[in-house]
Amino acid sequence: MRGPGLARLVTVPDSNRERDFFAAHADAFGIEYGPGATTAELKRQVEFVHRHSGLFLIYDEAHYLVPVSYHKATPPRRLNWVRCQVIDRGLGCAFFATPQSYRETLDAYVKKTGYCMEQWLGRMAPPVVLPESLDSADVLAVARNHFPDVPEPYLKLISARAMQSEGYLKNVEICVKRARFLAGEHGRRAPALADVQDAIGYTMPQAVPPVSTAASASRRGSARAMQPARSVSAKSPQTVPEAEFPRRGTLPKVGSLEPVLAG
Repeated sequence: MRGPGLARLVTVPDSNRERDFFAAHADAFGIEYGPGATTAELKRQVEFVHRHSGLFLIYDEAHYLVPVSYHKATPPRRLNWVRCQVIDRGLGCAFFATPQSYRETLDAYVKKTGYCMEQWLGRMAPPVVLPESLDSADVLAVARNHFPDVPEPYLKLISARAMQSEGYLKNVEICVKRARFLAGEHGRRAPALADVQDAIGYTMPQAVPPVSTAASASRRGSARAMQPARSVSAKSPQTVPEAEFPRRGTLPKVGSLEPVLAG
């Protein structure tokens, strides 16, 4: 990773409270604060740390920067703060939201308040729409990054099944956690093949990777490895070659993100 630690993830809270907004920044920066900390104190500390650190900010759930509940005279305080304290200072930032949620939230606010959004929209770089599908190498890279202690053959097995499931990338996380839990129940430090297969059957029972007719004979062993652990020997790990990963046409709509870079 290039320049680790130079960016912070700020998950924008779904409320109108300014304190919640600055508390989210404080959490991202590692600023300690107690329940008695006032909004003004949090704001002052957040602005000081950000101004002198120059951290790149990544705003997740960015549609919550627009007021959630409002009347005709409600100003977009969160948007104004980001514009003045981040973008106008030349500090880098990116905003992540589903295209539908961002546009609908912004349009509804403008329609009711008549607020001129040109000052905000004019500072935004053109949006970047993430691809609707990932290849096997990308899915495996996600699994490898989050679970470096899990053997590579097992990650390939989990990733292949996850690409054919509705949960997709999330199912990689859920399945590995389940496999670790099962390993702990049996007194093992790391998941064995039986744990992985039981976890796959439990978390993704509906996902069945397709097998081509030409390769079916040579891959019967791999197909049998995808069955519940009771029917498979755990003596030797099964592998799934990256070239044989099942392809997924589209991601679930809820997973579509639209990042917008600024600064």
